[in-house]
This record gives sequence, C-alpha cells and structure tokens, in this order.
Amino acid sequence: MIRPPMDSPGGMKARATFRKLPYPYLYYGDGQATAAAFGVEATPEIFVFDRERRLRYHGRIDDNADESRVTSRDAQEAIEALLAARPVRVATTTARGCPIRWLAQASDVVAEQTAIEREPVTVEPIGEADLT
Repeated sequence: MIRPPMDSPGGMKARATFRKLPYPYLYYGDGQATAAAFGVEATPEIFVFDRERRLRYHGRIDDNADESRVTSRDAQEAIEALLAARPVRVATTTARGCPIRWLAQASDVVAEQTAIEREPVTVEPIGEADLT
C-alpha cells in the first residue's frame, strides 16, 4: 500500500516528535482493521484511555495544525489530567485532518489498492480566472 510520507509509521513518528507528543500512538495498519474498530474518521484522531482502559478523551490533538497558532492543547491536557488523577475537562472534540480513505470491505483489499495505484493521474494547468 502506497501512502503519503506523513501517513507512514516513520512520518507519524517524525510528526509526533515535531509536535512534542511524547505519548505512545497506534498505527492503524495497512488493512485498517484497528481504525475501523475505533471508528476513526480523520487523521490524526486521538483516543486517550485511563489505567482501566476506559476512553477518557477522543478527538483532535489541538486546535490548530500550525504550531504557532495553537491555543488549546486538548489531547495533552487530557493526558496530563489523567496522569494527575484529575477528571478530563473536555472529553470530546472534533478531529480535524484528512478524512480516512476507507478501502472497500471486500475480501481482496490488496487487489483493490493495486487497482487504485494503477489509475492514471492527470494534471491540467489552470489560469488566473480559474483560481477566483
């Protein structure tokens, strides 16, 4: 399965390092079974569980993909609250990011992905008028 570099495990690790997220994360796998089980809708989407494995936070990492514009670090606040044995103030936020491109539920996911990867990609130039 070909995926954008940021969606690869190495790319996710680099992004977590850049965003200063020193927490474990789960790669949903090439078959998407884990993402489907969790009901993931976008990437990145965060699920934070307590010691008893109860879901305590679900949603976005923070309120802006541009680090310089972040005003609310939702996932970090949830994790820190749990580590300090405090209740999570905001348990759910809307995940912002790229929607999951689900592979069909057919038994031959590899064949479907291969067919998708073989589709030609076309690029057509546009003019200034097209951009308005």
